[in-house]
Amino acid sequence: MKGISDIGLGRVIETLGNAMFSNEFLLFLNSIVAVEHFSLVQLDSNEARFITSANGSGISISKLLQKLYLTRYFKMDPNIKLHTSAEKNHQVLVRRLQPGDIKDANYQRFFGSDIHIVDRISLLKHGDKGLYCLNLYRFTESFLKADIEALTEASDILMSCVVKHSRLAGGLSDFLTREAQLDDLEQRIRALSSKITQREMAVCARILLGLSGSGIALDLGIKETSVQTYRKRAYAKLNISSQNELFGLCLKNE
Repeated sequence: MKGISDIGLGRVIETLGNAMFSNEFLLFLNSIVAVEHFSLVQLDSNEARFITSANGSGISISKLLQKLYLTRYFKMDPNIKLHTSAEKNHQVLVRRLQPGDIKDANYQRFFGSDIHIVDRISLLKHGDKGLYCLNLYRFTESFLKADIEALTEASDILMSCVVKHSRLAGGLSDFLTREAQLDDLEQRIRALSSKITQREMAVCARILLGLSGSGIALDLGIKETSVQTYRKRAYAKLNISSQNELFGLCLKNE
């Protein structure tokens, strides 16, 4: 069993409530066990609300599949039945789901064939806005018994972090995934000027999401000096000189 990384936990705590949380949280999860994708949603009997998610290297889950889960398949998820029991028990519940465990044929096809999930571990805890459901996924191999034991041992810390993030994130915790938010912001920026390049749009979109210069560089895989150059060029084309002016332009373009 892997121990808890104090450094990793510190980074998670530092990013609570902002756009860098999901990536730092995925790194922290992987210091405990290997996780290829995680998603955090709130469930009740009538709806599923997306909070955040992150993909590991080489993993890509389409926005359409995410929307299908949030609007249709969450009702078939066995976790929905735990809403009442979790409300009575404020301890973290740990549940496992593999394709062969699913009785509904449509959900089994969606889970195993469409998304190609091999194994899922869910950590669940009742909160102020329903059942917080932290889903941890693997697409290549199943979780081992030792992995589940390690996650169970760390479950209180993990759920405390995601619940706190959800409460602090505010407007970032909505239906859109982080990728969808970036796409939406890039479209708004593109509408402001036809001269803006794709890279300049990508930098500006991440500025609007609240990422720092170093965070943008890490996210795009470029140098921080390049981020500064793209930002300067974009601001010149938009005839602005600050982040606040960029926010103002995009708000006017809603």
